[in-house]
Amino acid sequence: MTAYEDTFRVTHIPTGETIDFKGIVKGFQDEISPSWNTEEVYGRMDPIVTYQNTSRRIILNLQFDIIGQASTTKKNKLFKDYNKFYRFIFPTYEKAEYATTLKEAPLLRIRWFNMLQSSGEKGLLVAPASFNITSTDTRTKIKNIYAPDKIDVVLEAIVLHESPPGWQETDTSGEFSFKDESMVFPYLTGKLLK
Repeated sequence: MTAYEDTFRVTHIPTGETIDFKGIVKGFQDEISPSWNTEEVYGRMDPIVTYQNTSRRIILNLQFDIIGQASTTKKNKLFKDYNKFYRFIFPTYEKAEYATTLKEAPLLRIRWFNMLQSSGEKGLLVAPASFNITSTDTRTKIKNIYAPDKIDVVLEAIVLHESPPGWQETDTSGEFSFKDESMVFPYLTGKLLK
């Protein structure tokens, strides 16, 4: 995949905080995994399979190009957005008198044009599974702090569909259509194909 810069919107569901930032897309994977229970039976060559579910994970490889920003203000904004994105991976807590208890898990809503978007123009609801960071050895000074020139982030997340995707029988004739056909799951290509 050729790297190019695009706009992302990430919302931290527990706090409602949102960031819009420009990132360079270095890679994108959308992994769909049907899950089956298998049972081996005496005398049968193939196992008996029972469908369980189909899970979906995304892997998004982004680069925050701090040094490539035209002004100190833009460099500062992008580095702040990166730091906030990093903090979005953590949950919220309630403070009791002598202890801290978990309040909400760090669910995210990510929007990247039609590739990461659910119907209704909102981002895709995900549960972050990993957030891996690699930065360059060279640094740039922004006001009174130093930031890496470039920061690569690989976010792996479990997609949480808000309405279950799948085929539904349309009538008694045995015809089927994919649920949410008007938007053409999964990349909302219905807007382009109409």
